[in-house]
Amino acid sequence: MNPENEIKEVCKQEGNNINLYKILLEKGQNILGFTNIIYYDNQNKTLPIGMDFSSKVMVDISQIDLNIKRGKTFHIAKLENEHNDFSKLIVKRVTVYE
Repeated sequence: MNPENEIKEVCKQEGNNINLYKILLEKGQNILGFTNIIYYDNQNKTLPIGMDFSSKVMVDISQIDLNIKRGKTFHIAKLENEHNDFSKLIVKRVTVYE
């Protein structure tokens, strides 16, 4: 997954806190892709509407022994309307757990 894309997507939502988790999966661990489209890129726009390129997967974390080793926190800021100098400044707190 691309963390930059995930942060951009979450910034559009309400709330000021974003938590990202980096999970190291062992070989043979079961994961489920959201759809079968993760194997295609939609460069030529041939997939049906709503089916875009995705690399997201679901993981059953109840089957994994999670040990959070460290967390790092930083802040990101963006203007609500990038074309207006007087728009509201939105600050999000991002915590990355490994």
